[in-house]
Amino acid sequence: MDYHWKPLTAYCDPCSIKYDIIGRMESFNEDLQYLLCKINAEDKINLPKANTLALRKCNVKLEVSFSVTSIKKMKGNCIPKSELVNRLVQNMVNHGYIEPIDKIRMVDIPIDYTQQDLVEYIGRHMNKSTTEKLLSLPKLAQNKAFHDVS
Repeated sequence: MDYHWKPLTAYCDPCSIKYDIIGRMESFNEDLQYLLCKINAEDKINLPKANTLALRKCNVKLEVSFSVTSIKKMKGNCIPKSELVNRLVQNMVNHGYIEPIDKIRMVDIPIDYTQQDLVEYIGRHMNKSTTEKLLSLPKLAQNKAFHDVS
């Protein structure tokens, strides 16, 4: 069986572990800082500071590039181009890069859009939010994703 489709329990038994912390890559620095505080090691390890907004903009470019390249590699038309935009935007919302978009208006994106067009579209949407709001989005996305986890 392809390892992407194997259940996690085929590799380990995650339910046998009593987790104290569940972290995400999207909020890695904050989660790591929290962990260091929990074990009273926050003053023993100095983590490098990063411009999180600059990293997010870079991640947006990488995610768009990966998505468009993946679709091009697939044979046939597995999803319409407009659906790729919808899925890509939802992925950005789920990862806390941008605020939710009520309705994606395809008139805002050229019919034969390029990767750059998608990056610019998402960038324009990011620019509509305040810095404080953008910085709070990953935590909000994490809370939403894990709100049912005790």
